[in-house]
Amino acid sequence: MQSLGKVVLMACMKNEGPFILEWIAYYLSIGVTKFVIVTNDCDDGTDLILDRLDEMGIVRHLPNPIMIEKFSKPIQTIAIKYASLQKEIRTADWLLIVDTDEFLNLKPGDGTLADLVRKAGHFDAMSFNQVVFGNAGLETFEDVPITQQFFQRFNYDEVNPRLYPMMFGIKTLVRNRDDLFSRFTNHLPRLRKGKESEVVWLDGSGNPVHEDFLKRSSRSYPVYMKREKDAESEKTKLSRHRYDGIWKTHMMGYVNHYSLKSLESFIVQSLRGDAVNQEVRRDFGYWRSYDRNDKFDDSILPKAKRSQVILDDLMSDKLLAALHKQAVLRHQKVYKKVKGKPAIKALIDECRKAQEDFRAGGQDEAVSG
Repeated sequence: MQSLGKVVLMACMKNEGPFILEWIAYYLSIGVTKFVIVTNDCDDGTDLILDRLDEMGIVRHLPNPIMIEKFSKPIQTIAIKYASLQKEIRTADWLLIVDTDEFLNLKPGDGTLADLVRKAGHFDAMSFNQVVFGNAGLETFEDVPITQQFFQRFNYDEVNPRLYPMMFGIKTLVRNRDDLFSRFTNHLPRLRKGKESEVVWLDGSGNPVHEDFLKRSSRSYPVYMKREKDAESEKTKLSRHRYDGIWKTHMMGYVNHYSLKSLESFIVQSLRGDAVNQEVRRDFGYWRSYDRNDKFDDSILPKAKRSQVILDDLMSDKLLAALHKQAVLRHQKVYKKVKGKPAIKALIDECRKAQEDFRAGGQDEAVSG
């Protein structure tokens, strides 16, 4: 089979120090060849870790230009536009945009990108659902790969997607074709007008996406939100819809989305805010929405264990290991410093109560790799 060529992963980060190396190792293990990472005003050593990875030839690290003037544009929009100007993106054969808490969990073969393409055949874009993994009752942050800690996820298998639109977001592996795509965004590329009949766009089960999806460019699938005017009040409201005839979209893979991790990590990252959207608040409402522990799923473990070899190799670099340790210590120090503050303590108590409710509720059947 012909080589995939250059597979470049693009990401936007802020204060992800303890989690970077596992994420890098994992994506290297499934076939990513280069990373272009834009950072936003980090103070936990994230930028120093990425600088070292840049020196090692693994990452191209760029500061987000939005930090210069703080102009009122979406942080990630600016990051992606800036990254797209770089030669690593311009010369890539394939592109993927994911966040540091997202791991593409592929099913065909050994779970590599090469095995995916071999199984799926020719395509220009393939959109995978983001599957939220909950906190699973874990409170203490440990310097252990998150793919080896959290195995409780949202039960997408047995729900109507129309009822849970936020649980069916997508991330897209895309062939770098300027004739088909005008630009890239966090969830999917923008298809050029008139190219609907030329593009081969698959869902996470390897089936062609619904033709209306190609015109709509929605950030979720097979459900989407639509703004409609109410006939009586004349107010515009969002309504939920599902593409006709589309149901199972996870058969070839999905993105494990560890949006919470441990309670301690959630508290630390709530202080940071959201790395890609300033409007997202990581409060108890966020916790309650994303703490989905409906089904046991450790299907990522074989790939995570394989990537451990690469992680060990990265950690053999003394400077990188030292920077990682410093980021871990800072993560722990921040939690200890803020946990007694009234507002933070109240948030911790709310989350602990939710953890207790989870532990009392039992678990669903398992899905193993």
